Amino acid sequence: MTLRDRQLVSRAAALSILLALIGAVWIGPVTGYLDLLHDGAEQIASKTQVVRRYEALLGRSGPEEIAALKDPVLFPALSDAQALATLQEAVKGLAAKSHVEIQGLQILPSDGQGGLSRIGIRVRATADIDGTNGLLYAIEASRPLLYVDNLQLRPQVANSTPTAVLDLQFDVTAFKPGASS
Repeated sequence: MTLRDRQLVSRAAALSILLALIGAVWIGPVTGYLDLLHDGAEQIASKTQVVRRYEALLGRSGPEEIAALKDPVLFPALSDAQALATLQEAVKGLAAKSHVEIQGLQILPSDGQGGLSRIGIRVRATADIDGTNGLLYAIEASRPLLYVDNLQLRPQVANSTPTAVLDLQFDVTAFKPGASS
């Protein structure tokens, strides 16, 4: 064997040792790190799916709806007509869930002050005491905030005898950003 052959054999041996070390490092920490990255990506994907399901359940997906979630106190910045329609539908939905029969809705005048616009409706309805309690609680607990004012309760009278059904009238007020339109 010549000197050149010995150098080639020693270089080949050094290269094989280097490849063995690289393989050992790859099998050890690098593979573990890549597995951690893969597991993290799977967790992120599953949590993203959960968030999308919750958004679908809430019926919110756009940036304006997400902005509305950040300020649940105020109605969205809509025109007065749209905000009043939204308010009416919200009260009708809450009344239906509370087993309250709405007799009439009246739009109250809007006014603006301090960068906010106040919108409101007057509700006339009939219900038993449980339905009345349920409706008033649902309105007070709703988001965006709704305020009950001017509450009037009267028992219905049949054959000059009070019944368990109440006639009720109240105002529901909400606030939205911007001046009245």
